[in-house]
Amino acid sequence: MLNFRINRRLRRASLFIIGLSFLSIPLFSQIYIPDQLNLLGTKIQIEESVKPLIESKVHNLTINPTRFYDLLTRCYLYFPAMERELDFLGVPNDLKYLAVQESTLDGNAVSRSNAVGYWQFKAPTAEEFDLRVDYMVDERKNIISSTRAAGAYIKKSNKYLGNWMYALLSFHSGLTGTKNYLAENRINPNHVVLTKDSHFYLLHFVANYLAFSPQINDTHISRPPLYLLEYVGGTNNTLMEIADFTFSESYRNSPNFQEDLKRWHASIKSINPWLIGARIPDDKYYSVILPIHPTRKYELVGKLNQYAYQGKVRGKKNYFYRDSIKHEYPFIIPMESVGKGYKEVMANGLEAIKVDGKVKLNHIVADWGVSKKDMAKFNDTHLKKNLKPGIYYLEQKPDSLPLSYHIYEKGETLWGISQKYGISLSALKEYNGLSGGLKPEEGDKIWFIPLD
Repeated sequence: MLNFRINRRLRRASLFIIGLSFLSIPLFSQIYIPDQLNLLGTKIQIEESVKPLIESKVHNLTINPTRFYDLLTRCYLYFPAMERELDFLGVPNDLKYLAVQESTLDGNAVSRSNAVGYWQFKAPTAEEFDLRVDYMVDERKNIISSTRAAGAYIKKSNKYLGNWMYALLSFHSGLTGTKNYLAENRINPNHVVLTKDSHFYLLHFVANYLAFSPQINDTHISRPPLYLLEYVGGTNNTLMEIADFTFSESYRNSPNFQEDLKRWHASIKSINPWLIGARIPDDKYYSVILPIHPTRKYELVGKLNQYAYQGKVRGKKNYFYRDSIKHEYPFIIPMESVGKGYKEVMANGLEAIKVDGKVKLNHIVADWGVSKKDMAKFNDTHLKKNLKPGIYYLEQKPDSLPLSYHIYEKGETLWGISQKYGISLSALKEYNGLSGGLKPEEGDKIWFIPLD
């Protein structure tokens, strides 16, 4: 079961399930196929002979408004998480359009050849790229781990082929099949020229890109009111327990609580088809997706950071989610103005105060009933009589976080990083071998977890 405490001061609104809205977007009045295209970091030439084929495919993708809007909405929903994983691997994030081509972003998609999930992996290939496939879990249906595996697969092929477009083709034909295709057609792997004789897989990829990218890149189009928050702290829990965990203690007395909990659980279960068994296994960390309103991401991240599962899993290293919104730390949930010059807040899931002006330490000690010694301990520093503007914690910071690392920037200090993320300064020094006055250099990774 989830072990956590509910802060008595934290007043959270209930979490309601938000359906995907129908997007009002004009369809293509005219399909334009360019002579050349910059895609996957590659300049692609498109001959006139093949343009009707690509145009026909784009037309088929966009002719049905209901189907097109539904798929476009999935793109808006899933693409940010997919881009984060692909960027982390160092592969072009335009590869995300391949998942649209493979599965229409349907985690439950199954092909005639028994390829499964968002990226249509067959079981042997999935397991080769560290995706678990058995009676408990099918990670091919997990948008995070399957995207990571697909990116790793194509990145590996690119090392041999030296061209992302042809590396993409290997996802369909295999590395050997792609090499044979290039050799048999006497194709220079350093250049991509699409003709009517080009492989259909490449033509379909370009068509999917041309059909959806104009809408995806149009900042004037409103997005669906959902944000996918990734949670990796659910080891040994059920999805119902995680759903229950996100509600505030005060809302549990509401007459609507049980009904809202059921609906919320159903929403989480629907977007996490990868979990087949009742509980999340403990052999490694699994990404649980929580579809929330964007305005709630700071609130839930702050809470989930506090209670996320910590430590090693069966002796393996910790591999935590690379949070795409780390730069927005600390996660601040405003509570109320308590005294002149400062406010009560929840910072990264911990009770804290946010000092805006000059505040005397004695006033804080008197207001909160916490000793000066404890205040210094909680904040890893010697506090002066007058507190400077910033965040000050009123309880002990944890020794690790459900994140991996922070990139050290010029002008930063370890203490500032420990306060920003809400992690013990001594633990930070220990994990990064920085005891005895050693300091990190610009660009160093500051780890939040033990690496051995």
